[in-house]
Amino acid sequence: MPTLRTFFATVLLGLSLSVGMLQAAEPPSAEAVQQSLDKIADRKLPEADQKALQTVLQQTLSLLANKADYEQRLNDVKELLANAPRQTTENQRELARLKATKPLPVAQRYSGLSVPQLEQMLADRTTQQGELQKALASANSQSIAAQTRPERAQAEISNSQTRIQEISNILKLGRDNGKLLNADQRNQLNAESASLTALIALRRQELAGNSQLQDLSGSQHDLLLEKTTRQDQEIQELQTLINQKRLAYSQQTVTEQSIEAQKSGSSSLLATESAINLKLSDYLLRSTDRLNEVTQQNLETKQLLDSVTQSDQALDEQISVLKGS
Repeated sequence: MPTLRTFFATVLLGLSLSVGMLQAAEPPSAEAVQQSLDKIADRKLPEADQKALQTVLQQTLSLLANKADYEQRLNDVKELLANAPRQTTENQRELARLKATKPLPVAQRYSGLSVPQLEQMLADRTTQQGELQKALASANSQSIAAQTRPERAQAEISNSQTRIQEISNILKLGRDNGKLLNADQRNQLNAESASLTALIALRRQELAGNSQLQDLSGSQHDLLLEKTTRQDQEIQELQTLINQKRLAYSQQTVTEQSIEAQKSGSSSLLATESAINLKLSDYLLRSTDRLNEVTQQNLETKQLLDSVTQSDQALDEQISVLKGS
């Protein structure tokens, strides 16, 4: 009897291990799947079967890529959370410092620069402003994601767990919708299960650190908003200073031509040339005024468009989050 009992125990253990292997096998490597895909023609399958196999292999590669992406994002989140308290504190300190410091007027800082130098500085500041606005939009998206994460992540985890159980049952039965599974289909299901497992780990880590992530994104948003506001003001002041210098140059030209006209005296030729130069100078002055006006309008329009674009992006992000929740 002991021998018979031992025999049955061994058989049951073997069956249990076999079922476990069928339910939870390691996914294939991306390299192995790619090799199968590259050599698919060597199998000499009928066209319909080859296309079906190609689809299975491509989907398996996609699932393995998702798994790798989730694992990398999990590492990124862990690193982000490790630095979040320090970064949040630094953001808050920098924001407090900025708000406590009143910037010097642009006219006071850069009055000695020429118009070309100021125009180059304006171009640089405009480029920097574009980068700041992108960063602000990103921080806003992260803040919205953190606010809505608990409900979305929990639903995603639940759905993933349900699908993993479905996959386990399919592998256990060895059939999907009544059709016998082949090795490539098993690989695809194992890859899907592994991908979902990696996704669950990512979402759980995000949930665990959501409070820190929300504090971090909020501090980044507030700091970047202050920086973009200051940059907007500096751009406006730079343009104003450029306009003033252009106008001053034009006025100086008009004044010089007026003096030349007075010096021409009775010489008809000099008087004629001076009169022409004076008219041209007057035209230059009026053109400068018009140029300054148009440039200022263009700048204000651009800033308004940037603000509208930023609002649209924030709205799109909120809609996207709500659709995904």
